[in-house]
Amino acid sequence: MPKNFLTWRNKIISNPSSIQNMVSTLQHDTCLNKKFSIVFYVILDSNYTWGSLLTPANLVTAVNNLNNEFKRICVQFLNCSTVVIPNHPYNLWTQNIVDPVVTANWNTTKTLCIYLPNTGGGYTYPPGSGKDYIVLDKSALLTAQLFHQVGHFFGLPDTYAEIGAVTTPAPPPGVASYEFFRRTNCYTNGDGFCDTEADCYPVGLNIFAGPCTHQPGTKDGFLDYYVPPVDNYMSEWSCRCRYTQEQWNFMARVILNQRLYLH
Repeated sequence: MPKNFLTWRNKIISNPSSIQNMVSTLQHDTCLNKKFSIVFYVILDSNYTWGSLLTPANLVTAVNNLNNEFKRICVQFLNCSTVVIPNHPYNLWTQNIVDPVVTANWNTTKTLCIYLPNTGGGYTYPPGSGKDYIVLDKSALLTAQLFHQVGHFFGLPDTYAEIGAVTTPAPPPGVASYEFFRRTNCYTNGDGFCDTEADCYPVGLNIFAGPCTHQPGTKDGFLDYYVPPVDNYMSEWSCRCRYTQEQWNFMARVILNQRLYLH
């Protein structure tokens, strides 16, 4: 996640009126009736093909998947066009080197641009950054990673992010979030939402325990056991399948205030 993401997020969530405005008090979905055009940028391999990791049908499926999820707030995505980039070295994407070169030469203004290299993707830029795009590995397009990055595009932090100051008692070593399991500080610490569980990631990560589990036993500063949000799109756990109500509310607010200029 870019460093300026949490800076932007802090400005929003630190304002109590922002929290109360369509985030924590709204108990239902908002119908925005908004459409977003997507331009996919596919980097060709050395044989000038899409390669084995991606097909045109995958793009159709990805848009359909987004539409099925975001119909909850009446947001629709349209595949405006697909552009192929013939420079195969860009498939080894790097944010500091390849990103500025490609986006300076292949970009569509006022649309959501999704760049698809073989490796090096998996990030986006926050609202207000002036960069309306996501970089995603080809193999991740039909996974929960797409929803994770679109969540970032609409302002959501990771569930294990930290928006606030150090708290007492402190979390155990390796835990970045200062949110307590009991979530008494959930609007001032952690990801800033109270309906996302306190996330101790990466502590407790156990890739051998199954896709929807974590290794139990980690306690927060109050000695309460963490029960992390293994099913949340904005987590890094491997059973991601949903956003929470407050996350939906926050994305709706960001769309109305930060992304409405997009076609």
